[in-house]
Amino acid sequence: MKLQYRETIREACECFQRNIKLVLIAVGVEYIASFAFKALQTYGENATKIPNTVTLPFAQPYFILSLIVSIVSIVGVIAVALVQPLLIISVVNSEHNTSASFSTMVSYILRSAGRIVGTTILVGLVVVGGYLLLIVPGIIFSLMYSQAYYLSLIDGLGPMESLKQSKILTKFNKKKIFNIYFLVGVLSLVIYMPLAFLKIPSYITNLFEYAWGGYMMILNYTIFKKLKSFQQA
Repeated sequence: MKLQYRETIREACECFQRNIKLVLIAVGVEYIASFAFKALQTYGENATKIPNTVTLPFAQPYFILSLIVSIVSIVGVIAVALVQPLLIISVVNSEHNTSASFSTMVSYILRSAGRIVGTTILVGLVVVGGYLLLIVPGIIFSLMYSQAYYLSLIDGLGPMESLKQSKILTKFNKKKIFNIYFLVGVLSLVIYMPLAFLKIPSYITNLFEYAWGGYMMILNYTIFKKLKSFQQA
């Protein structure tokens, strides 16, 4: 069986509507975190500068402040990195009418971090290798292994098995997946270009980008779900 453009995009929109609260929470966290990170970075650069009049023995508070800023920044990056998998797992639970506490989901993601990161790195190496050979192999590999992340996160497969199963899932649908991404990409440009042309403030365009990113996560999950249903049929 093959993916249908309209049906897939329509189902993704419906899933987006059903889970709009989860998406808004994820978008809000990313949006606020981005501003907080920039503000913290600017503050850290200014606050940790050691004045020329301060001698080394009295510079210790500046080093401590610099360390605190660095630690907070690292924690913030980790928190933002959890947003996408948390959103996906939350949507999966919602779509299957199951519930799990926030701590349970975070614990699952942290336990799965090794294989998820390993899968992501492995896919990246394969795709980059394809692009270094020629552009076309890179595109084919990116489509072929586009489901590896979800197989690792949702199905709990290891890196090698995720790539193997992704290749099987996408065997007859690589062109369809490419066309769906192309259509959605054109649509995003149609929406985004007027914002850029009208010189809309960056905090508004950034909000659009995060919201669109939320929809893309839902779309990717919808594609994954449909491909899995084809395999099980």
